[in-house]
Amino acid sequence: MSFYPLRSVDSDSRFFRPGDTLVLVGELFDRGYANGLVQAALRRGMRVIEGTVGRRDENHGLRPLREEELKEKKYEWVNIPLEAGFEWEVASDGLHLMDRLKELKLAEWESFSVPKDLINESRIKGEQRLFRNLQNFCAEIEKRVPSGNILFAHLMAGGVPKNKVVLSLLNRVVRGTGEKFLSSKKLWDSPLGWVINENFKAVTAWSFQLLLEASSELREKMMQQGRIVAYSAYGYHGTEIFISGQLRWQSYAPYLQGWAKLLLEDLARKARQQGILATVFNCPEILTHSSSIFQGVEVPLYPLWNILWQYGNHPFVRHLEGNCQMKLKSGVTLSEVVKMCEQTYAEPDLAILFDFARWPQHNEKQQLEKLISVSDHIMQMHENPKNLLTFDLSEVVLEACGEVMLKYFQQYQEPVVWIGHDLVGSEIVRLKNQ
Repeated sequence: MSFYPLRSVDSDSRFFRPGDTLVLVGELFDRGYANGLVQAALRRGMRVIEGTVGRRDENHGLRPLREEELKEKKYEWVNIPLEAGFEWEVASDGLHLMDRLKELKLAEWESFSVPKDLINESRIKGEQRLFRNLQNFCAEIEKRVPSGNILFAHLMAGGVPKNKVVLSLLNRVVRGTGEKFLSSKKLWDSPLGWVINENFKAVTAWSFQLLLEASSELREKMMQQGRIVAYSAYGYHGTEIFISGQLRWQSYAPYLQGWAKLLLEDLARKARQQGILATVFNCPEILTHSSSIFQGVEVPLYPLWNILWQYGNHPFVRHLEGNCQMKLKSGVTLSEVVKMCEQTYAEPDLAILFDFARWPQHNEKQQLEKLISVSDHIMQMHENPKNLLTFDLSEVVLEACGEVMLKYFQQYQEPVVWIGHDLVGSEIVRLKNQ
């Protein structure tokens, strides 16, 4: 496995410009990476078409959005449910995964029995349902976009079955300290961990492969017309931060979706071998609705200031620094926050977070407790724990990453790349100069 960090991107925009279309495959939520990609597309005068994962009705059937729900859509939309995963797909015994999990008891989770053959039936049904819907989705896109290039942005990730015991166990894995700590490896090696991982892969990775297959006819037609079809996906495989005077790759542990993200990367590599413009972008950590459950995952975001301070005379950086400083308690400085992160990462117990070859890493008790401790400490340094520096810094990351992703395809051919803090800093400053 090779590490391919991007250091720069061409400022030219010949691939994606007015007349081209960004198609969001999945759902666009607030405080997510895809918002930066949408901003970059709109700056170029591109058209944006939103998808949806749909909603489950009172009988757990998958349905399109209702009229009142569609009012929340900001852009043009295609109302075909693109939910991935298989937890609600009924197998030949009449049960779906959520039925099976009703029998799960917290004290007995290690001995929970998983009928793999029936689970695989549900998985196949889920793939067939998603493939049909993606075919219909792409047919609708073909009708609506008769000219110009298309970037399909794969937004699908996750796949946690919404079961109280499962959620309780995962909470202990990512937040547990003391007696509440649960080894992520212990969970992942269990039958229950297997089925959760299978659903993660179905949502995060196989949905990308199904998109490539469902859009193949559209892609071939467009290529014959001299038009471009490209595919982006969001990875998480650690990224570089500038810490203690150097750029260092690091990651968060335990990141249980990591195995699904590795599969996503492999699928992008195979697509490139077939001549398909597909790339997985490993972006720096930000605070999103989904990542906020992983306490400590936001800690690598604070050292972004080590890069931003290199552009300290830029009006945007000065303004951002003033806004962030006001969020801290009197007497606390941004430098102190960054220094605390650097001191924490220098501790031997956190060395696993800097080992690229071992990714994805499982949790270790001392490592998790230290990350949670520094996360708590930094939150206490804020005037208001609901108004954090990470909100401002997350906006910087997602905006810069969106720009990088749209510029990337005309210059590079790698199927998997990493966007580090160095490129985030240079790109956001270049963007704010326009």
